[in-house]
Amino acid sequence: MASTASNAKPLKSQVGGHAGVLTTEDGSLIIKPALPLELEFYQTVQQSEELEHLSMFLPSFIGTLTLEGEIDEKKSAELGNISVNPVDAPQRDETLVKVYDNITSEAVNTPKSYGKSIKPTDLPDGIARFFPVGVPLPQEGEERPAAASTTGLPVQTLLSILKGIHEEVTEIREIFSELEIRMVGGSLLIIYEADWKQAEEGLKKLDDDQEGEEDSDQEDDEDDQGEEDNKRLGPPYAVKLIDFAHTRLTPGKGPDEGVLLGLDTVIKLISGRIGQLEQHSQDYL
Repeated sequence: MASTASNAKPLKSQVGGHAGVLTTEDGSLIIKPALPLELEFYQTVQQSEELEHLSMFLPSFIGTLTLEGEIDEKKSAELGNISVNPVDAPQRDETLVKVYDNITSEAVNTPKSYGKSIKPTDLPDGIARFFPVGVPLPQEGEERPAAASTTGLPVQTLLSILKGIHEEVTEIREIFSELEIRMVGGSLLIIYEADWKQAEEGLKKLDDDQEGEEDSDQEDDEDDQGEEDNKRLGPPYAVKLIDFAHTRLTPGKGPDEGVLLGLDTVIKLISGRIGQLEQHSQDYL
């Protein structure tokens, strides 16, 4: 029996890059047009022992999609791809989502022109803008201080997240120092949880996983709801390398000095923000 695949639609949460990224109606898949070289790179990573350590910092690559009409489930399995019904993506101004407003629960958009016009001396301010310190939401009947930000996380939560991001970017830098590839126009994607409760719970779960403190002898009749909640709890942050349309292996040519310089700059900026937050924390003790 034929099944109707979900309609593809524009990805509303797209934060940059070229227009045209789609998602399935149920949000389970993101569909991004890829150039042949980018597809080749993802396939190479899956087969290369040399790039094995890099794969943990790449988006999960599960294959390709054919964007056309309906298809039988049997035929879909034989082809090894999925067919969906695409729709035209409307034209829109490009913006970058920087942060999350805890009052409105909406993303706070920063125009892409900001990133294009920023000067090297302004980079620390740009990092602070992306990693702001939040204040507790006012209780009913209370007034919010005029200078209080509606975005950002508590300073200690933000510090923990930044230190974790710093470790992962540093690890990526170490991996690239031993790889002979050229990555032109690539990007470092950094995402973190902006909801206070979710961020704190995500950090706690991460600590439990890393320290091996989770009880491995849980009873079979463990509360199903608790288990389901644990599955829904996402990581407090993620660091990924993206955009490989102009990436290629270059055996014998050494590491990509341009990528190393860029990663060094990111590491320096994050270190500076950590220092600011540690000082901020001390000022309020």
